[in-house]
Amino acid sequence: MTWEESENIIRRLVEGLVELRGETQGQSFSDFYSWLEPDLSPYLEFRSATSVRADVEHWFNDELGHDWLS
Repeated sequence: MTWEESENIIRRLVEGLVELRGETQGQSFSDFYSWLEPDLSPYLEFRSATSVRADVEHWFNDELGHDWLS
């Protein structure tokens, strides 16, 4: 999977999480990443200039409006 494909899918998954839980505050990146790993790991198989986890965390924070944390 390419970096761009993973980014698009992971961002949509974060949006789905927000829709499901109805909030952007209090969402845990660690919980989200742990949820992705077992069944959705193909979305974590892309080449990264930094690290896959760092890229996913950036997308997660950006979608939740927490990009100032990065």
